[in-house]
Amino acid sequence: MNYKILIFTVSILMSNYASSDTGTPKDNDFKVPLPGACCLLFTGKTVEREWYESGNLKSTAYFDKGVLDGVVTGYYKNGSIKTKGFYRNGKREGRAVFYYPNGGKQAEQYFSDDILNGDHKVWYDTGGLMKLVPYSRGLVNGTVKTYYETGEIFEKIEFEYGTPKTLITYMKDGSIAKQDEN
Repeated sequence: MNYKILIFTVSILMSNYASSDTGTPKDNDFKVPLPGACCLLFTGKTVEREWYESGNLKSTAYFDKGVLDGVVTGYYKNGSIKTKGFYRNGKREGRAVFYYPNGGKQAEQYFSDDILNGDHKVWYDTGGLMKLVPYSRGLVNGTVKTYYETGEIFEKIEFEYGTPKTLITYMKDGSIAKQDEN
């Protein structure tokens, strides 16, 4: 008997999904079922989508039993990707990328259990590397490098687990403009 109720419930959910409007979402339409949404309901997995007033997609986020779990993507009003990252059990995990409206990469970070871990990079909108910041367990650890937009090194700061040790600032020709040590 329970098996028949389950089949009946699934068929109702599937018919509701099949007959749903797949056109432009309404302003208050934040939860949109995925194909196969009937299965997601039984597992607790859902996706939330948010829309701009224009009807363009603003963000998508995956949840497992109400907790962020999966890819989270944000979009500019023009439809290009603004941010993309991954969550596991509500915590940031792995690579997170931020983009300029023109599609060029703006920044990249790595997380382990919601803590920055690895190289954080920032780019100029022209595509050149602006800054490189090494993280270890949430603390800046190693040499932070900042570059002129033309690619030459501007500054190096040596960190030891969050504490700055040395600073060297360079002229565009590569000569040292300033050097400090702690």
